[in-house]
Amino acid sequence: MATYEKEFLLKVLENLWKVRKFEQRAMEGGLKGEIKGNIHVCLGEEGAVVGANMALEPTDYITASHRGHGHCVMKSDDLEHTLAELYGKESGFCHGRGGSMHVTKVESGLLGANGIVGIQDQPRRCGVRCVLRRRRIQPGLLP
Repeated sequence: MATYEKEFLLKVLENLWKVRKFEQRAMEGGLKGEIKGNIHVCLGEEGAVVGANMALEPTDYITASHRGHGHCVMKSDDLEHTLAELYGKESGFCHGRGGSMHVTKVESGLLGANGIVGIQDQPRRCGVRCVLRRRRIQPGLLP
């Protein structure tokens, strides 16, 4: 059985709580009608989000499903601008145009969430891989 350092486990727990609290706040905004359109939170799925993102290097890329807020929180570590994006504010990563379904922060390695529930994201990942290969860049790409 694997053993982990206490500091690592505390960081995992901190990230789990950070994503959970963010998603609870986003859900409240959605229920109050403050966030326009559909919103898909990843409550209950924080472990997958945190585990996947903690395995990434800062230079790695990730794409997200329709539940992409947690990935944005983990990759960007910028809760204020992530929340601003969900609320449709100009100060969001995509100037409020991406919203909940298409939250993106390319500079941090988050290549965007996909608003279509159940879609397989292989075409977008294949395109990204081709671009990275052409540019001779070798970061990881996590679907």
